[in-house]
Amino acid sequence: MIDLFEDFQLGGFFFYGKDAEELIVRPKSGFDGAVPSGNSAAALALMRLGTLTGKNEYFEHGWKTVRLFSNAMQTQAMAMTGMLMAADFAFGPRREVVIAGSERNQNTHQIMDIVHKVFMPRTVVLLRDEGSRDTALEKINPSVRFQKPIQGKPAVYLCENFTCGEPLTNPSDVHLALETASN
Repeated sequence: MIDLFEDFQLGGFFFYGKDAEELIVRPKSGFDGAVPSGNSAAALALMRLGTLTGKNEYFEHGWKTVRLFSNAMQTQAMAMTGMLMAADFAFGPRREVVIAGSERNQNTHQIMDIVHKVFMPRTVVLLRDEGSRDTALEKINPSVRFQKPIQGKPAVYLCENFTCGEPLTNPSDVHLALETASN
């Protein structure tokens, strides 16, 4: 997406890729219709990806897109709700929730249900499946290698801007911490 569609000079993403037939104009819009614009979706997805992986270059591509449309957001906010959501994510505070436990464990599913029931628009959620021998997630985000279950119980690590609190293993503690953090 970045390679084919990004406007490297001004920011934002064109409607069609550089490998497509060349037209008179190469449009890029941030205005939302019934669905978010491609630029709104790209900006939010890239910033979330940067937060999930810890790779700031993804976040910067999304942030550059938000900056490009900042004047339009100020004057035509009703037509740019998707981009406003991306801006909200950018300004934070952003949170990361890492659930460390086996995907086959019922307690892990109980905690995942709790996490998904709380509205947290500036939060990314990772499942570090302890049952998996695949280290793909650790290659993508090396910081998760230290986030492990506690005494065989799934643990939840609540982090803000990559600084984590003590792990939580009790589902009611997880619920209370998430409710408190989301307010």
